[in-house]
Amino acid sequence: MKRVSIVLLGILLCVLLAGCKCEHEWAEATCTEPKTCTKCKETEGEPLGHNWKAATCEEPETCTRCGEQQGELADHKWKEATCEEPETCTVCGKTQGTAKGHTWKAATCTVPKTCSVCGKTEGEALGHTPGEVEMGEPDYVLATVWLNTKCTVCGEIEDRELKGLKYLYEDGKFIPSIDEFTERLGKLYPYVKDCDYTTQVVVTDDDVLGSIIAGGNRDRIGTILFFNNKIIDASSRSRRSTFSGLLCEFSTENMDEIVSAILGIIMAVDPSLEESDAADVARKMVISMVSSDPYYEDGIGYVFGNADGGNYRLVVSLEN
Repeated sequence: MKRVSIVLLGILLCVLLAGCKCEHEWAEATCTEPKTCTKCKETEGEPLGHNWKAATCEEPETCTRCGEQQGELADHKWKEATCEEPETCTVCGKTQGTAKGHTWKAATCTVPKTCSVCGKTEGEALGHTPGEVEMGEPDYVLATVWLNTKCTVCGEIEDRELKGLKYLYEDGKFIPSIDEFTERLGKLYPYVKDCDYTTQVVVTDDDVLGSIIAGGNRDRIGTILFFNNKIIDASSRSRRSTFSGLLCEFSTENMDEIVSAILGIIMAVDPSLEESDAADVARKMVISMVSSDPYYEDGIGYVFGNADGGNYRLVVSLEN
């Protein structure tokens, strides 16, 4: 018996020493199986293990190698419904419910029918409905006024035209205030040839409200006093006062300087006149000096002279 055991042990030892004589054909390891010989089933190494991809709303947790799945589907990621689309999953595109529909705001003159939620438009704007032409607030310094055409629906100014004022007087008075007239005269002098005069409202030594006409070297050319029934004094300092006439007493004897000053004054009281028109009025006014009667043009009277041999004066008044 002992001899048999020794023989068997010797055979086992020979087998172990000789090893497996199989020429292996290995199948690659999988998620659950190690690398395995397809002939003898000998294995090598360990299984790879699953490579799980997170669950979505379309698939449960899934192995990217073998496709095995486990668990449940994930919840949908819903995007809120809009005016035109129902609630929609941003992952799989599945929808539920219905679109909200547009919240329309009625069309206006300038904007078509518009959804107040998404801004989508439909159709065309209504367009303005022109009303009657309205006169804006006149600018008596520039002697202009805007004529506005407003939409009768929305009130927006659809069209406007700047018109020159033909007259600056009504009801026996000039419309501009003393301040406005003085500013207007100053703005007109640059349009008189070779004239750089400036104007300024002042209070004279006699406490009378007037305007100074000064040359480019600041020398006084003349002083304008304003009157209604009498000379307007400065007791109230009311530069907003209107007037029915003016008297300009010239401080210079230079006739070129006087003529330039007169042309500006004529243009300031009569906005319909250009410099050449004002020069024509001035010539006719000088001719009328012979009779001492005012020369009238468009309802405005002009008198020029030097009474008693004193300073030259220009008087402008409205025709009664």
